[in-house]
Amino acid sequence: SSGINAEWPLRPGEERIQCNASQKVCYRTREDFALSLPIPLERAENYEAARACENRKNALEKAGEKIKPEENIKYRVKLSACLNALTEAETIEDFLSPATKTQTTASKKLGLKTFPNYLVLHMQKFTLTANWQPKKLDVLIDVPDELDMTGFRSSGLQPGEEELPSGDGENAGAPFVPDPTIVEQLMGMGFSLNACHNAAYHTQNSGVEGAMEYILGRMDDPTLNDPLVVEPPPTNSTQLTVSQDNIDMIMAMGFTEKQARRALLKCDNNLERAADWVFSHTAELDEEDEVGGGDGGGAEQVLDGSGKYRLRAFISHMGTSTACGHYVAHIRDGAGRWVLYNDEKVAVSVTPPREMAYIYFYERV
Repeated sequence: SSGINAEWPLRPGEERIQCNASQKVCYRTREDFALSLPIPLERAENYEAARACENRKNALEKAGEKIKPEENIKYRVKLSACLNALTEAETIEDFLSPATKTQTTASKKLGLKTFPNYLVLHMQKFTLTANWQPKKLDVLIDVPDELDMTGFRSSGLQPGEEELPSGDGENAGAPFVPDPTIVEQLMGMGFSLNACHNAAYHTQNSGVEGAMEYILGRMDDPTLNDPLVVEPPPTNSTQLTVSQDNIDMIMAMGFTEKQARRALLKCDNNLERAADWVFSHTAELDEEDEVGGGDGGGAEQVLDGSGKYRLRAFISHMGTSTACGHYVAHIRDGAGRWVLYNDEKVAVSVTPPREMAYIYFYERV
């Protein structure tokens, strides 16, 4: 009844990648339902005090004790710092440049191509320690009631910029770049750089879990640690034909012919990549392709407008551990009151704890 589910668009982000050897650039669109924001604790307003308190808590825990609640100091980070951490330029190591045909470095920066009616912000409060143990960050987020995202809009290729070569045909697309986050996490598990590149490529940057499964399933494959070879895209993706034998192979795994054909089209008729794709993109198997026009869907469903928002709702995780806890929601009603939803219990919230939330929902004004 709140209307949030009525217009739930994808949030198209736009990545700008610049090859540091040639200075040429490419832009590629990525679609997500939410912005997943890192929380830079080092930018906390009370960093020194919170860091000292954290060290003291760790020492007490080793001694089998706990800090008193009234003595605990939580990190306090502004939401703007989290947005800046997400959209700042980052360096891609071992970038396979299509301009120089060599490995070099590149810079990547994320912006927003459109502003949907509802903007969802997911705070990365659940992290991994240096020992790969899950941990919930003890942090408060200073969240404004009004949020202006205008400065984060990406406007595509600019005058004076030269595009990176991306193959023949107007729909050839941007060159594949292994997701540096996936590569970094896999290398932290002890896998080689080449294996990480291959895993990210063959799972199309779908995530760490899928890439790790790809590597673990091919530990005996002598080509796993070979340098990544990026297959050239077809000259016209709308005219790509797929092998019936490959379709039959995918269907033998329990998928429909339409799903098998979609997976093969997405992976340039490469059977191995398509087999990985169908299992890591189950939510996309029955979506309609946007190529070739049509009466509706595609870009016409992507909403855009002003980048100014007002906080409408937020979800909080109650608990100190990633292994347990409880979720509650706060929603602002039509009268401007904050209402708490805790399972079957519903009540007006006088002082909603927005700084402790896990997911925020902003509505465009």
